[in-house]
Amino acid sequence: MRWLDRQGIELTGNNYFPFYSVYALMFGPNAGALFGGRRILVVTSTTPEKRKGLELGLRRRGARDVQYLEVSPTRAMFDRLDIGRIRRPVELVLIGAGVGSAAVLGQVRSLGAVAIDAGFALDAIAFPAKRWNRPYCVPDAEFDVRQINFLGLEDIAMHRRILVGRGEASSLLNQIESIVRARTRQQQMATRVEGGKGEVVG
Repeated sequence: MRWLDRQGIELTGNNYFPFYSVYALMFGPNAGALFGGRRILVVTSTTPEKRKGLELGLRRRGARDVQYLEVSPTRAMFDRLDIGRIRRPVELVLIGAGVGSAAVLGQVRSLGAVAIDAGFALDAIAFPAKRWNRPYCVPDAEFDVRQINFLGLEDIAMHRRILVGRGEASSLLNQIESIVRARTRQQQMATRVEGGKGEVVG
């Protein structure tokens, strides 16, 4: 907070949003308005496989042009970007640089484009199966409760306590709990089989 004060940045409803809003923006029903026809710059650390996935995913979402600036996978905070080699105009900058994203945001300011610290969302675009690991990354039309991976039994218990406190019930929560318990049993069994060198114990 002291840093924000020194920079003269006042947090308001116009500049401070829950982080999940980024996922909803990039994967929600209005994502086409964000990507469609845009000249996009992606600033992140990639592998050939990730870059191929990003290119395919962004093009499918309607991107007009996609450029990349690589950052260090572990020291992005200290990277100095070669902004001069970027074709202009750029209309949208998507950043995935961990804690280094704050430094990257300052360096891309001269592009005059909207810049988003997209983080995990870039991985989820490149590798669509990862969308099931976080909430708000799968549109309602594709949602399949059997595939979600971001809720554990402790999370479910917490949500159940909230619902009980409200005097409410949720058949969806019951369904999720059954799936998570079955998945947990499978994982425990696989661990026991591995520990027993191929023999199921118990």
